[in-house]
Amino acid sequence: MIKLREIKKRNYKKIKHLFLRNKLKITDKINWINLWKNPIIQKSKNKTLGYVIENKNKIVGHIGLFPTEYRFKNKKLNCQVLHGWVIDKAYRNFSISLMNKFFSKNKSDFYLSTTTNKNAGKIMEALGWKKINIKGLSQTSIIILNEKNFLRRIFFNKKILYNEFTIFMLGKILGILFKKNLNKWKNYQSDPCIISYNKFDNKINNFWEKYKRENYSKILIKKNLQWLNWLLGNYLLKKRAKVFVIQENGNIYGYCIYITSKKNKINYAQILDIAVLKSHQKKKISLLRKCINEANKNDCAFFEFRNTYYKNLELLRDFKPININLSNNYFYFKPMIKNNNNIFNFENWHLSSLDGDIALNY
Repeated sequence: MIKLREIKKRNYKKIKHLFLRNKLKITDKINWINLWKNPIIQKSKNKTLGYVIENKNKIVGHIGLFPTEYRFKNKKLNCQVLHGWVIDKAYRNFSISLMNKFFSKNKSDFYLSTTTNKNAGKIMEALGWKKINIKGLSQTSIIILNEKNFLRRIFFNKKILYNEFTIFMLGKILGILFKKNLNKWKNYQSDPCIISYNKFDNKINNFWEKYKRENYSKILIKKNLQWLNWLLGNYLLKKRAKVFVIQENGNIYGYCIYITSKKNKINYAQILDIAVLKSHQKKKISLLRKCINEANKNDCAFFEFRNTYYKNLELLRDFKPININLSNNYFYFKPMIKNNNNIFNFENWHLSSLDGDIALNY
């Protein structure tokens, strides 16, 4: 008998099998358990974190959610983030029922999806979701740090067979063709004001309050101390996430967070978020350079900046990155507030890899 019910913490293994059957990646079990520790969930009477479709004790469909809070001017916006919407092929006629269940039980000001594929996007648009068309969101900027490992990563992703001689020769050619570009980031002098700061404390919290006031007219996720420690604390403990700050006279004026990942034994680094007060905008490039240098020390094949607006990507222009248009990098939202046109204009969004479920997937 087919039934639709709420997710339970103990369902991870069965849901993982569902993802694997559909050739999709699921967040690891530590991040899965961490969803229940979300500080907003802890304070809420509603502990629902999604729904599953079950048939004869087998989970054949899943839609996950978790709450976040945003601010626009003086208005608090409650958001539910959609993640992991997947259904076995034989049961896809239940897709809409699963989505409707998602909407019916969770009253929010808007819903957000940040890892949407093209096919899911078409269905979501039919259900009233809107694509966030901001210049930069569909692009990525990559700085190659190790030519050979970069090539290995590309060949692995494209499932191209190769041998080490091929990698050696192509690496040499790549090094010659892009010699100036590959080393451009090294030409910038280090800034003594930029230091490693791998913790979230009251200084970060004070910075965040100032940043929020400066970006009063933006739709801005609430990045307070509790929330940052919940979302990224495990990555910091494992030394996968790194935080660098601009610090002067004991005060923080900006930060950059990046994370290192490994795929097929190849390390790479990606920026999660960068935020700097208006008074210190000129130090943004030095902040990025510090992160790139650290990634290089950690033997990363490349350094990547994505899920941001074009103005941020332009910061890397002098480092001569490889710029790529992404075919599957869709951000969607569904507003639930009546007369919301003045809130959800595209120019009001202020997004990064800390929005939605992106950080769960590293």
